[in-house]
Amino acid sequence: MMGETLYFRCITYDSVLLDGKLEYFFFSDSDDILADRTTKTIETDLVRWIFQQQNSIRYLFHEELDISNDYHFYLEVRKPIIKDDSGPGDIDILMVNHSQPHLSIAFQVKRIKGVVSDDDVTIFNTNTLPKGVSQSKFMLSKYRFHQNYLMLVVVTDTHKRTKNDQMFRYPTLDEKQVIYRHPSLADFPEEVGIYTYEINQPSINHTNETGVLLSKKLKEARLIAQSDDTTERIKKMLVANGTML
Repeated sequence: MMGETLYFRCITYDSVLLDGKLEYFFFSDSDDILADRTTKTIETDLVRWIFQQQNSIRYLFHEELDISNDYHFYLEVRKPIIKDDSGPGDIDILMVNHSQPHLSIAFQVKRIKGVVSDDDVTIFNTNTLPKGVSQSKFMLSKYRFHQNYLMLVVVTDTHKRTKNDQMFRYPTLDEKQVIYRHPSLADFPEEVGIYTYEINQPSINHTNETGVLLSKKLKEARLIAQSDDTTERIKKMLVANGTML
């Protein structure tokens, strides 16, 4: 993971209000409206936001991770999957093919926040990464899904990077090395994959209006035999939801 060239899938978007003008400019700071900073959004709401982006979820999520569209997603999954109160507290994302519940894909999600300083340097807070690693280890040992992932949601406020056009305002690879080379990843389980989904806020607009989204499968999850107990618990969940085929 650390020695390869990293190519990210990327989607850049902007929107303007059509108010009868003869000319409109996209990716321009002049007509933007100050909105809440996405770095303040809590982790669970960020995950919900990601899956609400239907125009990007297939490209940045399904295609990048090579997950069929036959898989359905469930968020913040607890009972009947979770056995007890010890880690992990829940399965942040569970992807299930209803006709093949023994081939399920589970994610532990951790948010990493970044802010561009007045000196044009992106500063990341990686304090959540060790907990994400720990939860991923628990998920693998206790539930053993067919595929197991740690998903890093890297959310960055890059609007101060004004020397670049909005569509190019995102952290550099060098700046992100503090994430990729974090000490907690040194003894990461070989079976667990690592996937990063970046949400960059390149203007004062809300990310619903203007944004730069990137994704990358940093490390592919191994295909392993799913625990029989986990499969039975998934079946119970599907029956309870009325979706068991």
